Amino acid sequence: MFSKILDKLTKEKEPLKIEIDEATDCFKEEKAEEISEAEEEFEDRRAEIQQIIEDLKKELEEIEAYEDHKERQVIDDVMENIGSRRRELISDTELPEDPEKLRETMENFMESFHGVSRKERAVMEEANIPEGFKRTVGDLENAIEELEEFMESDYQTLSDYKEIKQKIEDREQIRAKINRMKQEIEDLDPEELQERKEEKTQELEELKESDEWTELEEMKEALRQKKKQRKSERKLVGEKLGKMERGMKKVLYRIENDGLDIDIDQKIAEKMKERDKDGIIDEKPEKVENTARKIGENLPENLLDEKQEEKFLDGLKRFKDFKKHKQKLEKVNNEIEEIESDINNAEVLERKNSIESEIDRIEKQYENSLERKETLEQKIEDKEKQREQNREDVKLIMERSLERPVRLVEQD
Repeated sequence: MFSKILDKLTKEKEPLKIEIDEATDCFKEEKAEEISEAEEEFEDRRAEIQQIIEDLKKELEEIEAYEDHKERQVIDDVMENIGSRRRELISDTELPEDPEKLRETMENFMESFHGVSRKERAVMEEANIPEGFKRTVGDLENAIEELEEFMESDYQTLSDYKEIKQKIEDREQIRAKINRMKQEIEDLDPEELQERKEEKTQELEELKESDEWTELEEMKEALRQKKKQRKSERKLVGEKLGKMERGMKKVLYRIENDGLDIDIDQKIAEKMKERDKDGIIDEKPEKVENTARKIGENLPENLLDEKQEEKFLDGLKRFKDFKKHKQKLEKVNNEIEEIESDINNAEVLERKNSIESEIDRIEKQYENSLERKETLEQKIEDKEKQREQNREDVKLIMERSLERPVRLVEQD
């Protein structure tokens, strides 16, 4: 219904074409007299309310000093409390210079001012409230009611002006935010990050084709071979212990239960029985050899069948000459440590790790920049919509108030 009336009114006047940044000044010029009158009227009403509140404060001093004609102390105390609390309320209340805020302030003020307990209400009905106080409260209520009527009528033009001004200022702030976000997108420059990543990747490829890299790969291959050799040596120790397992169980059983007298290292013998290759390798080779030799020399006849004995002695043979095998294993371990040290200290490996770290850093930076760019682009889109909505709001306010078509254009 309103839109039809507005259409009818606006068709009768020439369209007003202005740049949107000039909308505030244009509206103020078109409605200068109404705005000025509304501002003056508001100041008058604010001053009137201020004066009535000052009068009310004086009236409350009489309430606070009230003395009951029947000399009832409770009446005097309650009236004093009523007066002091409301004078304190007045002291805590400042009248805003904005009409909307003043209306809200006075609504809250009157709600607090009229708020009384059941006891206070009973006392006020019993006491002889001064007529001057009642009149002043009534004057304040009338002034607030007149302020409300003003807000619903003559204030509308001033309200429209303030709303237009605020929306234009909001548009400028939004535009500044959009420009900052666009600049941030430009500074992100994900394309440059991608180029830097490609350069570092190329640098890494060239490094892997260098003589230093070839030497590093040769050291790595040598390390793999040495580790393979060490694994084979340790595995062989386990295999030989496996051949001895059944025989060692019988030897130790005879020692513990049948009185077989062999002076051997019990701890080493137990490790042999349990096939504990790591434990055996960690032992001193002389002790292992001595234990193996004594077991071989004192092995009871018919303890094992021929095939088991042959298998047992084959395994035992390696431990009779264990020092040589352990020295070989230690030599391999030392060579592995030396090669690992050479690899870890290789300058080409340090350069390779540095380049890969840089590539990883650039990739994360690139992903973060893309994510940030997407976020910023969405925010810019939302802000542009907000600015457009503000423009549309300003247009509608102006058309309603000026009663003519309005065309708002953006500056280039």
